[in-house]
Amino acid sequence: MVTSAVVTPRILAAMAVVAIASVMVIYAPQLGAYGAAPLAPTDAIAGGINAGIKAFIGQFKPVLRFIAGGIDAGVRGVQSALHSIPWLVAVTAVFVLGWRLKSLALGAGCALAVLYMALSGHWVKSMNTLAMVGISVPLALSFGFALGVLGAKSRRAHGVILPTLDLMQTIPTFAYLAPLVVLFGFGPVPGVLASMIYAAPPITRNVMLGLRQVPQDLHEVAAMSGATPWQRFRFIELPHARPQMLVGVNQSVLATLSMVIIAAVIGGFDDIGREVLVATNKGSARVGQALGAGV
Repeated sequence: MVTSAVVTPRILAAMAVVAIASVMVIYAPQLGAYGAAPLAPTDAIAGGINAGIKAFIGQFKPVLRFIAGGIDAGVRGVQSALHSIPWLVAVTAVFVLGWRLKSLALGAGCALAVLYMALSGHWVKSMNTLAMVGISVPLALSFGFALGVLGAKSRRAHGVILPTLDLMQTIPTFAYLAPLVVLFGFGPVPGVLASMIYAAPPITRNVMLGLRQVPQDLHEVAAMSGATPWQRFRFIELPHARPQMLVGVNQSVLATLSMVIIAAVIGGFDDIGREVLVATNKGSARVGQALGAGV
């Protein structure tokens, strides 16, 4: 028995696109030379973007300075606190914490990692990196948690947030490093904000996923019990979504650590990322130093 093929609207649309492209190639061959000269007025577009950024900075300069000052003060405060801790005390504390939370093997592994920072001569730079991470992670988690809750509660917000997260994770990291430098200048502030932007999508996605996976039965029980929206959120939704949220926290911390190193190109901060960048720029003569700092 011979069955006829079903032509769906998607197939028709694809055929139409192919037909239009074929006609354009035949009758407008100059379009194929797009690599030789831009078809769009790129200079005019770039000039408009520059003018818009200058106007934005001029209008919101006090706000930008306030944000930069607050973040910089936070980084300097955490940095000072970390530098006041002797490395031997840090190694012991990490060992005891890992042992009590999980196992002796975890405590020993964490202690060896911290000990390596001290013995390799990267203790100060490691503490500077942790200072940036110590500010970036709470900012990313707070921002991502708020977005995740909004996306889980509102279908309209979910439809906007989800493609925005996809866009944030597909844009090359250096693409939004440059605007941050223009807005906030060199130093740890652009690196912290870039790390926050890069680390926010994982926690946002997992918060939305966790809250949307709460069984409808639990919502019905809460409604029958007369629970307020806050009580339902606090005592039913959050506990059920907690495992999924912790996955997002783990991913956000790892994303922050990776981004802090990349952000060294705009940092001007004496951290591990800068050490890796300087060693890499020296070429093969300092590959070992770059690998050691990266570890």
